[in-house]
Amino acid sequence: MGSIKKRALKDGSSVYDCRINRGVAGTLSKTFKRKDEAESWARAIEGKIDRGENISRKAQTTMFTVACAEYIKHYKPLKTKERVLTPGEIMAVQSLNQDFKKFAISEITNQLIQAWIDRFLETEVATQPRKKVHPYYNGGLDKNGKRKTYSESTVRRHFFVLKKILVWYSVREDFVLPSNLFLQLQIPRAWAGKRKRRLEAGELERLHEAAVRGYDHKVEWPLLIDFALNTAARMQEILKTKWSDLNLEGRSWTIPPENVKTSTFRTVPLSKKSLAILEKMATLRVKGEDRVFHMWRDSATTSKGFRRLAVRAGIEDFRFHDLRHEGVSRLFETTDLTDSEIMSITGHTSSEMLKAYSALRPNALARRLDGEKR
Repeated sequence: MGSIKKRALKDGSSVYDCRINRGVAGTLSKTFKRKDEAESWARAIEGKIDRGENISRKAQTTMFTVACAEYIKHYKPLKTKERVLTPGEIMAVQSLNQDFKKFAISEITNQLIQAWIDRFLETEVATQPRKKVHPYYNGGLDKNGKRKTYSESTVRRHFFVLKKILVWYSVREDFVLPSNLFLQLQIPRAWAGKRKRRLEAGELERLHEAAVRGYDHKVEWPLLIDFALNTAARMQEILKTKWSDLNLEGRSWTIPPENVKTSTFRTVPLSKKSLAILEKMATLRVKGEDRVFHMWRDSATTSKGFRRLAVRAGIEDFRFHDLRHEGVSRLFETTDLTDSEIMSITGHTSSEMLKAYSALRPNALARRLDGEKR
């Protein structure tokens, strides 16, 4: 075992310095308040050495908070072709920075990550202090009146940001992470708890009416909602759309990779309804502003605004992203487009994601067996 020495401090207390000599690879050292902690750490490190795992002094001496700061510093002010971190990703990094602030990178183990995932899934969503409470704010409660916990998709998203930070920093600083660090973790599945909320009869009209009764964007809200329904596009893709991305004569909308969740290039055909919406938006165009839906700053403010709109309309449990689900469902129900053609429009990257929609065409294959064409 590595050497452990007791050292007296000026205040009269003592600490234990543990040193492990790795020969030409250098020495690892760490200080503990208790001797048993030092012995436990030494056994863990020497076990890794015996198994041939890479033990980096950089990983042992660098706190995770440093990696977070360097990660944001690298991406946030970018003038390169690499993508810029989204506000959501920055918030995730800040949250992870808080959760793992006491740990050096070498101390972040497979077991620690799994414990963090399990704890995160049971954590109640924090309620932020508010100077002014909106009349439609429900106090962070779910529809059953219970305090909301973080969703599986949120936990999954934070996990992959954690993985990105650790992998990015290890590559930059030239050290190897433990081979089992991310293996066999019970991560929430991507489509676990997938929402199936559809618009019910009269709800679209109620949303339009609520917009007219609202405080702002009385004309624009119905246009934004209808465009989302007709294109089945993601909110971010819509909000970042520029007039230069549109070819109205050719009836196409080019979405650049930096605007797409999957970072892939996509061209979306525009229906007559979508063209009519864009023509109305053109009358609201502001000089010097190239974004089509420039009235909304970002996804966060749009989501909040839509939630207030839905509550004003008396519609429960309906989010802006549900418009995309509704739009995709309608493509299956009202067109004879193939699955691959719908994927090219919606930007889904695998047929697995569209399996749930195939039930919307229960008689399609039977009709084709009888000789009907698409």
